[in-house]
Amino acid sequence: MSNFNIGIIGPGRVAHRFAKASSHLPNIKLHSIFSKDALSAKKFAEQYQKDTPITSSTDINAFLSDKNLDAVIVSTPDIHHTEYAIMAAKNGKHLLIEKPICTNIDEARALTDLLDSSKITCAVGYHLRWHAGLRELANYLHNKFSGEIYHIDIRWGYEFIHEAKWRKSFTTSQWWSLTTLGTHLVDIVRWYLLPVCGEVNESKVITTNNRYHTTDETSLIAMRFQTGATASIYSSILSHSPLDLTIHTSEGVITGSNLAGPLNTRIIMTGDQKLSFECKEDLYEKELIDLYTSANQGKQPEVTAKEGLKNIECLIGF
Repeated sequence: MSNFNIGIIGPGRVAHRFAKASSHLPNIKLHSIFSKDALSAKKFAEQYQKDTPITSSTDINAFLSDKNLDAVIVSTPDIHHTEYAIMAAKNGKHLLIEKPICTNIDEARALTDLLDSSKITCAVGYHLRWHAGLRELANYLHNKFSGEIYHIDIRWGYEFIHEAKWRKSFTTSQWWSLTTLGTHLVDIVRWYLLPVCGEVNESKVITTNNRYHTTDETSLIAMRFQTGATASIYSSILSHSPLDLTIHTSEGVITGSNLAGPLNTRIIMTGDQKLSFECKEDLYEKELIDLYTSANQGKQPEVTAKEGLKNIECLIGF
């Protein structure tokens, strides 16, 4: 396909990032926007339309039945992700679902079953997969490191109290810190360890919500992999804490510090060697390119629906 027309369901904060990213990509065009709020949809369309109009819609059936629409980005509150994804898949649209893929495991399994019987590409939006430093470390662990991994500890906190307030409520989200930050960390840990340590065979989750008494505010996840390697994951929306990681191995300690901070402060050390990387590219552009390339070539995207589902199973615990 030459032009790849995308539509967005839910004109929120992440939707703006994808809309801006699409404006820099010659073959990917923002074609339409759906919202239950007509004014929100109209304002969003007007903000990003250039030479050709962007259709705004409050009718989900009309939005999804558009024959000129190739793919849909689902960026609604979490609780609606699978619902809209299933509707889009039934209309033959490729999918990019903002993490988490679901808040209900049974709904996500119904989606993966539907995808298995189709030729639809479905990517899950874990933008940190495109972080240059994290990718370089993945390449090092998978292709250059010859030792044994014993344990990985990863931590991230961000004061989200006044942002994305809908995550406080069980009517729009199942989790707060776990889906704002924690699911990214689970994905990074599984990305790093899966090829060398096997799959997660045990996951235990502890959460606290003493301050606002709604969804989780601070969370701890302990995971064990098939080789016996373990992981500990800390996430919190109560205060800022840099994205740091420590990997304990038979060859020494690997560390990453301030990996979501200012570009010139991000450091990864493999023992006493500093890993070289440059964070220049827009991560949301990379997600769109991945969706476009995967749909065009019939290949697996960076994070598949089944990988997204496994990440959520780790958030629930087993």
